[in-house]
Amino acid sequence: MTVPTEAVFGTLVVLTLAIIGGTWRLSSRLGGLEALLSGMRAESAGRDHRIATLESGRAGLTAIEAKVSAAEMKLAVIETRCASVQEAKRTMKEP
Repeated sequence: MTVPTEAVFGTLVVLTLAIIGGTWRLSSRLGGLEALLSGMRAESAGRDHRIATLESGRAGLTAIEAKVSAAEMKLAVIETRCASVQEAKRTMKEP
């Protein structure tokens, strides 16, 4: 029994088209996955940037807190000196 050449050729054409179609669909899906991965990477980079910005802001706040603390200490020294001067003035005015 022989198989007609047209049947073999037709089967090969159908199989080839199925393989090409499957490859195209797979390629399309891979492209979609690559786009999704790229988006996730961009989102991660944005998140990293926001975290770095927040950490930088936190460091800035810590520096400001240190300056405020130093200014409060200087103010306490000035208040103590003023109290001493006022006490000295009162002492000098008393008979």
